[in-house]
Amino acid sequence: MLYEIHDIARFPSLGEFCSYARLVKGQKSSAGKSYGTSGGRIGNAHLRWAFSEASLLYLRGNEQAQKYYPEGMPSAQPPDQPPRKGQGAHNCGQAIRDCCLLYA
Repeated sequence: MLYEIHDIARFPSLGEFCSYARLVKGQKSSAGKSYGTSGGRIGNAHLRWAFSEASLLYLRGNEQAQKYYPEGMPSAQPPDQPPRKGQGAHNCGQAIRDCCLLYA
């Protein structure tokens, strides 16, 4: 992760750091009006993967953290089954919390 981040001081805010890590979606807005999202591929894909893997490994070995997931642990779906709703959202939420901790 440190190799991909280089110097964390180059990010003036937590939001910009999370955006660079592809953990939040870009937003088009002007004069208080929202015009949707953009830039889904802008940022560092390797850093997003690292945060996602770190969050899964944290949850896998921590029974206290698993209590916050009543539907079950987020996991990779087998390719022959359709994706279940909410699995990626669980993992992304934990990854964003990890990103905030690293920035602080």
